[in-house]
Amino acid sequence: MISHRYQFSTIHPIRIVAGILITITLLSGSLHFASYLGLLPSEKKLLDVDQTIITFQTGASREIQDSKILLMGDSTCLMNVSAVDLTARLNDNPKVQNLGLLSYLDMTTHHQLLSQYLESNETPPHVILLLFHPTSLRRSSSTDYHQRLFEWAMEGNREDLPNNTYEKILYWTGMTPFHDCLLNHLVSAPLKQDYARKYGFTSGILEFMKNHNGSLIHPKQFTPADQPLISEIRMSDGFKRKAIAFNESIPKGTTLLFGLTPSPESLTGDTYVKRIIEVSRELKNTLPEARFLENLPVTLPDTMFADRHHLNQTGMSRFTEILSEYF
Repeated sequence: MISHRYQFSTIHPIRIVAGILITITLLSGSLHFASYLGLLPSEKKLLDVDQTIITFQTGASREIQDSKILLMGDSTCLMNVSAVDLTARLNDNPKVQNLGLLSYLDMTTHHQLLSQYLESNETPPHVILLLFHPTSLRRSSSTDYHQRLFEWAMEGNREDLPNNTYEKILYWTGMTPFHDCLLNHLVSAPLKQDYARKYGFTSGILEFMKNHNGSLIHPKQFTPADQPLISEIRMSDGFKRKAIAFNESIPKGTTLLFGLTPSPESLTGDTYVKRIIEVSRELKNTLPEARFLENLPVTLPDTMFADRHHLNQTGMSRFTEILSEYF
């Protein structure tokens, strides 16, 4: 006895697949059309620490800040100096804004960030302080990923198509505008490891940077075991050329300061100080109109570091105190 019979025709699965594809096409088309017309909220890329930092700093450069002192540079500027603490330590408590970025970005991006800030603020800052770790002077150009991310954040270019197959699938199925224009406004991405313990979610980083005028604390604690010495301290031709272009954009009446951030004592080696002196001399020749902060510490104790380049909260407080003496 046969209890059931099933009859299939080729038209049934075709109808099912076609229905799914038509639904995806309609939803994707609607999202892309709404994005094109500007009907969706502004895009946000907040999946990780780097995306969040770049998104915040480019947004801050578009806001009216009226800061008296502007901090710019790589991630050691971002994480080694407390803008709020520096304000509190100075006479008259001038507003200090930290626009530090990442070491993956070159001097041209700092130039673009400064131009955006000056365009948004009628009154230029009294002082611009450039801070870089000595190893960042080797960078001639940005990494492709971080350059694309920076340009997207600066321009909000909705026509910037993805480069690889996975990104193209997300883009053409509508997942990219759905995620960047809708989901990121409602849900924050969880962070990993030490950043998760310190900030929890990307929204925690945004909130901290907002409350601390763009500064961010590195959450790790440095462990020197088996770490190689910091070497190859040099300034590339690309960095030199772009630093000169940055200097030429400094407004009249604004003082440009330039300084190098410290490294852990255990990772510097016998020739490190000599190389710092040589590259410092080269920097002064490259930017003769800038004031070079010669007496910043070349090294600090290992206990003040979060990793081989960045200070922890204790080190940040100490380095900020040292910087305040220059003002």
